[in-house]
Amino acid sequence: MGIEGAEIRRAERWKLSKNEEQTDRSWGQHVDGRFRLNSTSVTWVAQSHPVFFIFTKHITVKATKARVTKDALFSRVENECGSVPPHEGRRIYFGRIDPYLIAGCEVALDVNERTASELQVVSNAFLRHILGVHENSTVAFLYSEMGITPLPYRRLLLALSYLRYLLFLPGRHYASLALRASLLLTRNGAPSWFGDLLHVLQRLAPHASFSWRDDLTVDDVLELIDVVEVAAERSLANVIDSSPKGRLLRGFYNDIPIPRTLVKFMAKSPKPAAYKTYLNLPIPTHRKAFTRLLMSAHTLGIEVLRRKERYRPFVPRRWRLCRFCRVMVEDEPHALLECRANDGLFRRRRRFIQDITAVIPEITDLWSSPCSLIEQLWFLLRVANIEGLLAKFIHDVLAIYNDVPVYVAPLALWADSPAIQE
Repeated sequence: MGIEGAEIRRAERWKLSKNEEQTDRSWGQHVDGRFRLNSTSVTWVAQSHPVFFIFTKHITVKATKARVTKDALFSRVENECGSVPPHEGRRIYFGRIDPYLIAGCEVALDVNERTASELQVVSNAFLRHILGVHENSTVAFLYSEMGITPLPYRRLLLALSYLRYLLFLPGRHYASLALRASLLLTRNGAPSWFGDLLHVLQRLAPHASFSWRDDLTVDDVLELIDVVEVAAERSLANVIDSSPKGRLLRGFYNDIPIPRTLVKFMAKSPKPAAYKTYLNLPIPTHRKAFTRLLMSAHTLGIEVLRRKERYRPFVPRRWRLCRFCRVMVEDEPHALLECRANDGLFRRRRRFIQDITAVIPEITDLWSSPCSLIEQLWFLLRVANIEGLLAKFIHDVLAIYNDVPVYVAPLALWADSPAIQE
């Protein structure tokens, strides 16, 4: 017990006396003179701050500074230089925005999702602007495509790194003493910084386990950091696997039954949290069209009719029909590879096939293979040699569709269909 026990008892007495001052002000009217705490004179006041800390103001201030910096960067840089490429935008994010988002994260732990929600909003807005997608785009996709650790996990990893630093300190260092006191409070079931850290771990990495009730070591913390990094990547992969909007992104990780002659042209599966190479496409409009298609942030019926509007309810997936043929669902494979009801669309697709055949003659085997339309599109998205041609083709196809209003099937046809969100 020793020093730790004395510090805890002193803190508990101090916390109790402060709370009494705030809850019963009349008691102080009968007290004359001064109190002394550790030989220091303490003046009686009618109101004071509590011992615990509220970080709401800190979070709000940092979020505001990050937002102002973001707006200033985009207004000045894009006015003079045009659209910011994602690779440079990623460097700007870590250099100018991220410092505000992680300020004080070692102390101000995210004990619940609301704690850093203001910071998350700024981070999401910055990445959406860089990628050129709308505000309804899936948050996990922003971080997976840009190769950035999601903000809650990044803040937790920095807090764990700080814990590792504390364990390296000499035993008489004030920060080391504070950590030992925090550990003792947690073991006794009292609120503490370390207890908050356990709450964050349980929320973000529920499978993480370590012997914090015994002696905590640096190796324990290093193992925790590895577990949290895996959990961060797994959180992105889970969204990609389960979200209806992640249908095309899943093609980067699924096995595709393509002909053997084409296997050598297909890029290997990237990590979910790795920066994607297609973001280096040089033409901004083509790159953004490519990104919007992958992240389901485009204007095809499969996406537009997913959300209800004031005068139109949610449309079930099977009734989000193509605005040209009005027979098939207007999804990405149909628009790019199947629909023949529009002459301009048909001619553009034929020219695209001629262009990519000139680059990869073996690609003719793809059209005669048993691959489905979605599998054919998955393959095309993973061939680095034709990224530029494919991006231009996607841009042109989406432009053709944008020239015609989205088709909404008569309500009488699908009013009784089950409203399954897809």
